Amino acid sequence: GDGAMRTGWVKSGGNWYYLGSDGVMRTGWITVSGKRYHMQNSGVMDTYWEQIEGKWYYFGGDGAMRTGWVKSGGNWYYMNSQGVMQVGKIKVGGKLYYMEGSGKMHIGWQQIGTGSYARTIYCTADGSCYVNTTKVIDGVSYTFDQNGNSTPLHT
Repeated sequence: GDGAMRTGWVKSGGNWYYLGSDGVMRTGWITVSGKRYHMQNSGVMDTYWEQIEGKWYYFGGDGAMRTGWVKSGGNWYYMNSQGVMQVGKIKVGGKLYYMEGSGKMHIGWQQIGTGSYARTIYCTADGSCYVNTTKVIDGVSYTFDQNGNSTPLHT
């Protein structure tokens, strides 16, 4: 080499690393050109799905953290503005969605809670759940409240 200190993105052994302006390899969360990245303790840039401190994140093949809707393995997932994968009921763009425990967007009937706390919601083919409406599904009339809960319960 020419003895010059390396800085910025460096690819080595098929992995990407980031060296700060001081030439020191970065680990943890970094922001480069307005995009968020996560570097493992080894310095390797994370790509695709990563669980960090108990939360799931999705990084594209370019390593940039994704927010909003992400399609992976044929399923839709939603990452909040901090990049954290969401589960349970969420509101996006004024619509209600139900994200399964795996984070996957749910379609069809879903029971939430058990016993006297049981509620049922119905999410359409685009994933949005019925709210503030009455629909006939499989010959039964259901009324959905503002939280998407049906009356009667679907059993």
